Amino acid sequence: MGVILTNHDAEALILDIRVALAAKTARVGARSGAFLLFPTSVVVPRAAKLQFGGGQLVFPIHADIEPGSLCHDDGTARVRGLVDGIDVEGTFSWVLAGSACPGEVPAATYRFRRQGRDVDAPAWADQLPASQGVARRPPTLLGHDRHRLMRQGRLAEYWLLHLTRRFFERCCEGPLGRAIEVRAHVDMDDVVQRGLIVATRLLPLYASPDRPPCSWIRMLTLDARRDMGREIGRLDWFPQELGDVVTRAHAAGIPVNQDPSVTLGSLLENADLANLPAPRVSIGQVQRALSAPQLVPLDIFNVAELDLPDRDVIGEIETPGRVPGVIAAAVARLVCRRPELTALAFLGEPLALVKVGQAVIDAVRQAGESERAARRRCRCEFMSSGRLFTTDAGYARFGAAAEPGRLAAIDAALGAAVGLELPALPAPPAAPAG
Repeated sequence: MGVILTNHDAEALILDIRVALAAKTARVGARSGAFLLFPTSVVVPRAAKLQFGGGQLVFPIHADIEPGSLCHDDGTARVRGLVDGIDVEGTFSWVLAGSACPGEVPAATYRFRRQGRDVDAPAWADQLPASQGVARRPPTLLGHDRHRLMRQGRLAEYWLLHLTRRFFERCCEGPLGRAIEVRAHVDMDDVVQRGLIVATRLLPLYASPDRPPCSWIRMLTLDARRDMGREIGRLDWFPQELGDVVTRAHAAGIPVNQDPSVTLGSLLENADLANLPAPRVSIGQVQRALSAPQLVPLDIFNVAELDLPDRDVIGEIETPGRVPGVIAAAVARLVCRRPELTALAFLGEPLALVKVGQAVIDAVRQAGESERAARRRCRCEFMSSGRLFTTDAGYARFGAAAEPGRLAAIDAALGAAVGLELPALPAPPAAPAG
């Protein structure tokens, strides 16, 4: 099976994209000139063949001028770089003329040093920018040249991403493909799309002077495939019903390490007691949801293990039994950095609880959403699934301040506080005598 994309092909396409970006910013005035083109990387072969890469390493080089720049006069540029452990430094020139002769162009000169000592020119020295004579173009034709380079860059971007997609599809035939096969709810196109998101985000960096010393193929095998493998086990791949199975089980305290039929029965019973919609899933779906890798660990923390306010803030308080203010204090610590508000929330002060709730709504409110709509959405979502902090908005806002298990613990504690974890219904009062 042939190689889909090599580093030689990728570097040629990236160079076209980089030239197009420079030509796009060029201003064509009334002066004649030409667009300067030269390579910006060196591809070194390796005896030990690397998978998917054709046994090639790529080293970027840096010049004082950007390829695709519009030049109106003759000039010289300095080149420097580190290629395969050899320091490269030198210059190349260009001459603008109606019909430039090679003999009239000064030859490029380079110096190669390894650990401070001069060495002979290596085999890859012919890939360095060479001096060139370019035809001077009138202003009326420079605009056509500029549009041609931009069109060529768009075509190169299309082909680079197209070949990258085929590269990811080939990757899904190996270990990633076996991981996808055992998860019926994961689609290969979605996994490939995740890799393309990484490639699209990093393409402007590779087509810039600040490109990293890593080849495009190496980036795909390290960054993109890592994200593809990571996304296979995320709860985001679950349909909403399967995600509710996991979060409801956590919120209600239902053990997840038992038979799936028992877990589903407990979920149905809990939903009936709490007057909530019953989860519409089968036993097989419950088994798949509970056995898949998850971001939130299954060992949810107890309320007693949550962070308490500082003792010097709340003072020496003796409160018998279970303290509901522990939950409010933990939430207050997440949404704001005000020790006095945390202490008042721990004591259950009504105004402090209102401020904490307002801070939560402000943090998870979506763009363009009113406060009333955000409160209604959060209430419906929390009452149906037991999730408020372990949502996409919650992870984005509070993920840096608390680990996922701690966020899930707070959700579970809040569920118990507001009655999501209901005991058996009490017996109705006896009818009055007589």
